[in-house]
Amino acid sequence: MVGDSDVGYGKKKSMPLGWRLSLNVALISTILCLTVVLPLLPFQYGRVEQNSIAEAKILAEAVATIYQRLFNDQPHDYARRLLLHVARAPHIAMVNVMDPRGIVKYSTDSRELGKLYNLRYGMTRQDNELLITHVVSEADSNIGGVSVVIDRDLMLSDTHRLFAQVGIGLLLMIIILSVLVKGLVERLVTSRLAKLMGLIENAELGSFLIRAEVDRNDEIGHVIVGFNQLLGVITQIEARQLEREHNVEDAEVQRNIRLKLEETLFQLERSNESLKERVQAQDLLMEAAHRLGGTLKREAVVERLIALVQEKLSWPQFAVFLVEGKSQEKQYLRLVAAYGMHKEGFLLNAKVDIGEGMIGIVAQTGAPILIGNLEKEKRLKVLEYQDRALLAPVKRTGSLMAVPMIHKGRVIGVFIFAHPNAFVFDPDDVTLISALGAQTALAIVNAELYETTLELATSDPLTEVLNRRAMVKQIEYEIARAQRFNTQVALLLVDVDHFKAYNDRMGHVLGDVALKEIAKALKDNIRKVDSVARFGGEEFCVILPQADIAAAREVASKLCAAVRGLKIRGVEKQELGHLSVSIGIAMISGETKDLDRANAVTDIIAVADRALYEAKRLGRDRFVDDVM
Repeated sequence: MVGDSDVGYGKKKSMPLGWRLSLNVALISTILCLTVVLPLLPFQYGRVEQNSIAEAKILAEAVATIYQRLFNDQPHDYARRLLLHVARAPHIAMVNVMDPRGIVKYSTDSRELGKLYNLRYGMTRQDNELLITHVVSEADSNIGGVSVVIDRDLMLSDTHRLFAQVGIGLLLMIIILSVLVKGLVERLVTSRLAKLMGLIENAELGSFLIRAEVDRNDEIGHVIVGFNQLLGVITQIEARQLEREHNVEDAEVQRNIRLKLEETLFQLERSNESLKERVQAQDLLMEAAHRLGGTLKREAVVERLIALVQEKLSWPQFAVFLVEGKSQEKQYLRLVAAYGMHKEGFLLNAKVDIGEGMIGIVAQTGAPILIGNLEKEKRLKVLEYQDRALLAPVKRTGSLMAVPMIHKGRVIGVFIFAHPNAFVFDPDDVTLISALGAQTALAIVNAELYETTLELATSDPLTEVLNRRAMVKQIEYEIARAQRFNTQVALLLVDVDHFKAYNDRMGHVLGDVALKEIAKALKDNIRKVDSVARFGGEEFCVILPQADIAAAREVASKLCAAVRGLKIRGVEKQELGHLSVSIGIAMISGETKDLDRANAVTDIIAVADRALYEAKRLGRDRFVDDVM
């Protein structure tokens, strides 16, 4: 008979299992989608803006070329129609053609005619618009320049529509996945358990002749078989008690019934334990997907993994090794975390070669190793490590399990689990840890890809120094900090002397080698707080925070000497007999009262550029300073 408390628990209303799993899947999928899609927005915006600026520059140059070929006697209406025909792009707000004095001569907006603009080559921002100006350098030209105005809202409209469509698609996919999960759970678990509960309630009322249908050979099917056997036993008890109420064989019958009941209860307990283990395994994997997928930092992935294993698994000893080194170089395994194994010689940051010892063999083959009893294991000599002082083997008692973390066929790392008792781990544990390893490998690969993307977005691919975009942000940051703390910032604009001649004579391959060596020489001769960026072509920029003019001159002298001493093939044929650089120095003081924060970067670069040209005029291989 089922007690009152059990009946009350069975009738207690709660959210169905299908709905709970469906909501969990929807929540985890939404979090994963947001962590992947949202970081892509700034990158996409920057790429669209760069493409639009490049198109605007080409359009400005094309319009300038066309208008230089127009004669003065041609009608203005013809020029205006030609201008409207060229500027047909949706995000182009306006195109102005200016004479050499900067007065607008032709424009797609008649309100601009006659206005006076400052002819300055380059790109400037005005509210929600980008102004790209092309200045005509010919002295006999009938126009002075062409400016193109880009509307940023129209420029980014296609990007907004694209991300809206992606978001709607992901939302529909999450809804469909949640509905499928709910349907499968209701079909495979909820509906079958509901039928079984109905039969149990009927059995409580005395209906022992009914039997439940065994539709599948799984854990619930085993429970149904045990229930049917239990009903059969109870039916036999009732029948025999009626037929042989006072028979001598009643004691033997009761004994047999008791044995069958115990066997049935044992089967039910085993089925319940199996179901409990599966639920725990699914809970571990879902929690791993939630925690590990919620970060894009490799160290955070490892920390969350350690906390998850400590919380969800009761195994006292484990360690995590990750593969280090680039694919084209020799790779090795590094111990990044160990719990309960420090006494066994597992030292943090210990290294193991691929193929060395048990850990290296698992990483090399991608196959797990399960040792039930270390005392009787004959392979331990093969699985030992060369450097016993750095990574001693685990005690030769108990059981051991090593499982690889694999992503798309590539081993990312290795799990090590140990237990002082023998035969603790089984093949089901290997399967569970393999699934956990796959999720961990995916999270680590995503974190590495994110870090690589950030590095590519801020560094020059050839010289591995900061690119121009990162340089501008760094200068803005140092200027703001100098104003806040009343310090100074020095900017060194470095140009390689006669580099075009070297490039034409030795070829672009050696030219790239020379740029790499020059960039390395610049980085090796500055402080850690200083920055080096590639300004463009053979020009570099060195940012020196909290440096006065004397320190800037000292650094410039060191850089000139470092480049002068580079030994690269073909430099002896340079005009000066060696590689050399010309350097222009500009200074900004935080005490400057009339500093224009909006144009500070442009102004300091202009001052450094003016000093650089003065250094070239004086004979190159030198530096000239100018203070703002």
